[in-house]
Amino acid sequence: MTTENKKSGTKGLIIFILIVVVLLIASLPFHYIFYQDHFYIVPKDNLTFKNTIFTYYDVDDLLKRYNEADFFEREAMRNESIFKKLIEKNILVMK
Repeated sequence: MTTENKKSGTKGLIIFILIVVVLLIASLPFHYIFYQDHFYIVPKDNLTFKNTIFTYYDVDDLLKRYNEADFFEREAMRNESIFKKLIEKNILVMK
């Protein structure tokens, strides 16, 4: 390899890393919810990676956890950001 090829390879790697970093930072303020045939982008209350990508299986797990919880755990779950967002989008319906 010539030094010119090494420089262009290094430049390409730096651009790739910058793109990945920008995408990660851009994903922080949103929940990406994939449910059935729908895709929702919902703002988060806090900048974290927790529940950034939320799928049908995650909704199913959340419902299972909710149904198995006692009264106080259910109240705590109702105050979670993702739980509120799922209710707002009518993915979860309280009866």
